[in-house]
Amino acid sequence: MEVDTAISEAQAVVDEGITNLKVKVGVDAPRDIELVRRLRKTLGNAEGRQWEAEAQRAPVRSVQLRTGIVLSARGGALEKMLPPFKAFVGGPVGSGRQWFPWIHLADEVAAILWCIDREVTGPVNLAAPGIVTMKEFAKALGRALHRPSWAPVPAAPLRILLGEFASALLEGQRAVPKKLLDSGFRFRFDNVDAALRDLFPER
Repeated sequence: MEVDTAISEAQAVVDEGITNLKVKVGVDAPRDIELVRRLRKTLGNAEGRQWEAEAQRAPVRSVQLRTGIVLSARGGALEKMLPPFKAFVGGPVGSGRQWFPWIHLADEVAAILWCIDREVTGPVNLAAPGIVTMKEFAKALGRALHRPSWAPVPAAPLRILLGEFASALLEGQRAVPKKLLDSGFRFRFDNVDAALRDLFPER
């Protein structure tokens, strides 16, 4: 499959599907929201490890993709972050100290095709090597949009608004793409400023 075709198909998935990843919770029950969030995180991690372990027992080659937050000009996490920046009140989500594992959509698709075509096996981190915190990412986004980055977005209302999707922004992990790099894969966008300039070239 051609990379450009795969990128177009992936963009369609982003546009149609990822914005619907929301959890219906009561807006007047913050303690219940926090309890559900912690339970989902615990069960999700355990379930993910279990699925990976089972996949690795398969009699054929298997790859378990651990993807970071995919950066696209339409849909996904960036779509949720743009409105405050457009209103000149943008800033980091939550404390800003959490890691923000990101990857440009073009690299996401290219890395998946790479894993299919090469003898890569086991868990693979799909995240750019240019590791940043949420605060650093917000500053880079502000530079790309020519907007300030000074007003943090509180965690509580974000969880109410986005449900479990908020966890991706608030609880990032420091994901290093060691297996990809060791296998010879080269990122087109390993720097967050370059990635955002590519996504927002005319702003």
